[in-house]
Amino acid sequence: MNKATVCYVVLLLAGMCGAQTTPNLGFNVPTPGTQFNTWGQLENYNFFLLDSYLGGTGTLPNLSVSGTMTAGHFVGPIGDTSPSTGTFTSITGPIGSISPSTGSFTGITGPIGQSVPSTGAFTSTSVVNAGVFTNAQENQYLTSMIGGISSTLFHDLCSGCGFTTEAITGGVNVPLGAGIHQGFGVNGLSDSSCNALSRTTCNSGSFFGLATVSANNAAAWGWNVVVQGRSAGLNGTNYTGGEIDMGVQDTPSYVRGLNITMSIPFGASAGTMPVTAANCMGLIGGGCPGAAMEINSGSPLLQWQKGLIFTDSSFNSALDVLEIGATSYSGANFGSYSACFARWDSGAARHVDDCLKASSVGDLQLSAAPGRAVQMGGGGSTFSALPTGAGLNGSLIYCNDCKNVPDDSASPGAACTGSGSGSLARRENNRWDCN
Repeated sequence: MNKATVCYVVLLLAGMCGAQTTPNLGFNVPTPGTQFNTWGQLENYNFFLLDSYLGGTGTLPNLSVSGTMTAGHFVGPIGDTSPSTGTFTSITGPIGSISPSTGSFTGITGPIGQSVPSTGAFTSTSVVNAGVFTNAQENQYLTSMIGGISSTLFHDLCSGCGFTTEAITGGVNVPLGAGIHQGFGVNGLSDSSCNALSRTTCNSGSFFGLATVSANNAAAWGWNVVVQGRSAGLNGTNYTGGEIDMGVQDTPSYVRGLNITMSIPFGASAGTMPVTAANCMGLIGGGCPGAAMEINSGSPLLQWQKGLIFTDSSFNSALDVLEIGATSYSGANFGSYSACFARWDSGAARHVDDCLKASSVGDLQLSAAPGRAVQMGGGGSTFSALPTGAGLNGSLIYCNDCKNVPDDSASPGAACTGSGSGSLARRENNRWDCN
């Protein structure tokens, strides 16, 4: 291309209609948005590239003129910015094309189905894709990976788990020496100044999930978190499967750390819960399919050191730390649910038949397995060690060296005495009576 041809192209493109001029040869450069069909900033930049070349201060540039504008429609490359006082009925281009306007955008679409309806500004983004669900590779459609973490980390750690299809994938690798307080793969924030009317409207939440099933034998998890180490040789690491921090600095009418609520599905009727045996074993033994909560270990090689801890000074001492409800929420003569305990007998058979509950009139009922007794005291006490403080009336303790009637010729109903074969001691009128 000779200089004359270039000049002709320049004059044709410029249109001699703008207020700007190039620094070397004084080409007129149209100001974006001042005239109908004037070029955008990316195209106008070509005038400065040509001016630099023709003025002897630059090499022959690679021009970028792949854009046209007609009434109501613009097609341009990535990064193109074309402000306008007109109205675009559609903008079609690769993801990242930006065309701000004081007019109205009725839609923006991109090669993966991006749709951003808006009037005057971009207010939402929707990415639609049919998806790939073959178990041949990781299928990820929107990813944000920070610090060099791999988006295939889950598959790399659990190759036997197969591949996943993920709508959104976020990850962060916190490097050695980082000064941040937290590093999150995904972070959700929310705030509310709305009157929620006892949690019936405009509730605010940082995360929400809805998992449904729509075919026989399908399975759904509301959420699933895996926490593990990357190497067996690490020391001093810290694992926390989940944490809920409740911050109260006002005067709330409702505070609840965790709710597990059985509810009728939206717009549907109540279904039928799975049959759960009284002697179910949880995960290792096949599962308890109707349990609200299960604390288990996936392997006998790893066991929890404590099951559930109610820490010191964390509760109102005037109220219950643990409350077991009644078998009905209204009506007369309903006792409490039972708290039962599992055991294995000498024949390697498992039983859940020792239970504690409250009767409808308020009696505390402790029942042993059929044909077995309720033992009090866990091995008992010697006569000399029987407690003598106040408030003991009604207590039962096995005295393992008190005299009894058949073995030691003790008098029936007499006060307990030592040097015997053992007897059940009951506290009556501030004394220990045996037999």
